[in-house]
Amino acid sequence: MTRLKYIITFLLFSPGLFAEQASHVLPDPLTLEYVLSLANDVSHYDILQADAALEQAVSKLQKAESAYALEADLSIEGRWIEPSPLAVDQSNNDHRAILSVKKPIYDFGQTANNIAAAELDRQSAEDNLAYWVKQRRINIAKAFFEVLVADYKERWDNEQVVITYVNHEAEKDRYALGEISDVELLKIKNQLELLQSLRANSRSQQRVTRAQLAEVINRPGELSSNLKLPDLNYHKRKLPAYESLVNRLEELNQPLKLLIASVEAAEKRVRAAQMQDRPSLSAEIIFSEYERESASNNDWAAGLKLTVPLLEHQGMQAEISQARSQWLNRRAMLLKAQSNARNNLLSLCQKISLLMIQRDQLKTEMEYHELELDKNRVLYEMEVATNFGDAMVAISDTRYKQVKTDFELALAWMNLEIMFNNQISFDGSDNE
Repeated sequence: MTRLKYIITFLLFSPGLFAEQASHVLPDPLTLEYVLSLANDVSHYDILQADAALEQAVSKLQKAESAYALEADLSIEGRWIEPSPLAVDQSNNDHRAILSVKKPIYDFGQTANNIAAAELDRQSAEDNLAYWVKQRRINIAKAFFEVLVADYKERWDNEQVVITYVNHEAEKDRYALGEISDVELLKIKNQLELLQSLRANSRSQQRVTRAQLAEVINRPGELSSNLKLPDLNYHKRKLPAYESLVNRLEELNQPLKLLIASVEAAEKRVRAAQMQDRPSLSAEIIFSEYERESASNNDWAAGLKLTVPLLEHQGMQAEISQARSQWLNRRAMLLKAQSNARNNLLSLCQKISLLMIQRDQLKTEMEYHELELDKNRVLYEMEVATNFGDAMVAISDTRYKQVKTDFELALAWMNLEIMFNNQISFDGSDNE
């Protein structure tokens, strides 16, 4: 029983890598639900960037709407003149104040198309901000899962080191008795050092993944020691047929909807550019105050002004060409995105199907290893030669694969959800 006690003691009391780094800010243990609640942190750079895009879109809309804005100008002039001998008023004071109020009324569609295009861009930027919050949930979940995977990998590597170390000590005793050669002893020593190197790498990954999680949730430097294993039920879902999903892709996929809106906005800007040679109608009211009386001076005047461009200059053609270039570019981006979305959807569906099969296989494998461990434990207690330690390692190996598979399956389902903007429930009915 000595070797078994040594293994169990080493595994139970091996110092934890992060025991001294308990967080005073984040909850302990850290849960998936808590970190996902941080997805809408407005101070994170992803959200700030999306918010900046929204601000820019709003400013472009305001600029487009300003074409119909009321303009008011006050002009005050202080003038000293030498009047004409024919003038009735021979005074030198010619001060004047003129208030002009102008309002564009209609330009036959140019401004209306620019405003409509800017409004489409603003709505897209607003929708994109909400989409980024959902995307951050996936990024946070992925980082959270990677920490747990690193922990299970370290546990597996640590058990392999313990078992190999115990075997190495036993082989050293046999070597001292001349039962094995130098080569055989060096072989197991080399295996031990290789496993120790792998364990060191695993422990390094524990810290790296924790640092990455801290960055993703916008808590740099706060490395959580303990993470609670989430209760995931994604394996209970039903995967619809690919054909039924691809038919709704363009309708529900948020990135595609944003690109469709951007193409529509570009089309409206092309129309606006093409309408530069259209007439424009504006209204103007002028109020005036003069120091000198003159027959040509009016106290006020009101009128409508119709401006009709007579020549089409190269600048107009350049703006039309630029607008068409942007439309063609956005159209190409949409077609490419639609193709990529269909391919990604197919890959995601295939991945989910394979992960579901792999999960069932690992469940059977775990049942086998647990029975094998029970059998080996009985044989070990009867002091019959057995590979008890190898059975323990096999269980840790399978458990690591199970956790990794469950997390990959959860992320795949989460990506499928966001691909359809969380409007498909995958239980046979759509979300409201």
